[in-house]
Amino acid sequence: MKKPKDSQKNMFPHSEAKVQLLQKYLEKYFLILSHSLSIKKIYLYDLFCGPGLHENDGIGIPLVILDEIGKILSSNNDKETTFECLFNDLDTEKIESLKTHISYNKHYQNSSNIKFFNEDYNQIIKQVIATANKLKFDEKAFIFIDPYQYKNISFNDIKSLLKTGKAEILLFLPTQFMFRFASNGTPESLINFIEELVPYKEWPQSKTGFNFIENLKLHFKNAIGDRYFVDTFIIKRDAGQYFCLFFFTSNIYGFEKMLETKWEIDKSEGSGWDYEPSGNLFCGTVKSARTLQFENELAKYLMNTPKSNKEVYEFVLHGSHLPKHANDVLRDWQENGSLSVLDSSGNPARKKSFYLAYEHWQKNPAKVTMELK
Repeated sequence: MKKPKDSQKNMFPHSEAKVQLLQKYLEKYFLILSHSLSIKKIYLYDLFCGPGLHENDGIGIPLVILDEIGKILSSNNDKETTFECLFNDLDTEKIESLKTHISYNKHYQNSSNIKFFNEDYNQIIKQVIATANKLKFDEKAFIFIDPYQYKNISFNDIKSLLKTGKAEILLFLPTQFMFRFASNGTPESLINFIEELVPYKEWPQSKTGFNFIENLKLHFKNAIGDRYFVDTFIIKRDAGQYFCLFFFTSNIYGFEKMLETKWEIDKSEGSGWDYEPSGNLFCGTVKSARTLQFENELAKYLMNTPKSNKEVYEFVLHGSHLPKHANDVLRDWQENGSLSVLDSSGNPARKKSFYLAYEHWQKNPAKVTMELK
């Protein structure tokens, strides 16, 4: 067997960032679904699960998933939610290690129904897609894909999962290596990956690893359309080295919760994580360029074209921002007289009332219309 890389045996700070993002999101995700009367069962998949506990005691994704499930099940919750976990890794030693770590802790054992597999990714993903297609109206699935290599990852598989309307996917891609190869002798596996999105000759040149991520996100968006949502969590490991988690969902509320998680971690830009040798996990550098870009894009969107609160809510989330960010901008425009906000009868709406929230998106989609003059 090929000797595993040190990054597969130990957990480094950039890997800890992945784990913390997932932990914070699952905390929200499970709480929402466990309180929903319409959801009775949640399936969790980690398709490259690893050993669970790394040699340097770094806690892996499977144990984080089980820990968050355990918190929900031990809380005072009248509604019964059941969980089923599938942990897969082609490396038998890693699966056996994970089984051992779980067996030593009753908290993990009792948190859910757990299944273990030693399948090749190309086989297990077919099973996951087939299961997702058969999920009932009261069931949901969350799939985490953190491949050791990206060569077997197919965007068509992501689309197939999204089309079920029951799945959310968190995909980690080693975008720095992909960018490096794209700039210097592109391998066939990367060409095949890109051509699922756009003809390779049309792929824009990326000057930096960050540009490569932005290009990838744009083409993911174009490929799935406005009905679905995609966003990034960028992990800057070293100077100029960018890796990335991509989140995909058809559920707008789940997407908002992921955006909230990102902005909790990166309060200034909601972009991602920077490694600080000082030991601080998340960087607190003040940034503003992304916020200014969002304000300009929102202005173009509302310029001389009335938009409903439902339309603005969707635009804000697709722009990787939260309703509270848009509300701050809209209030300023309303105060200086440049923004018109009318109710459903065509009369001026109550000041500072923009109705940018999921409940209004769902129940009052045309509560007001907004137009920037």
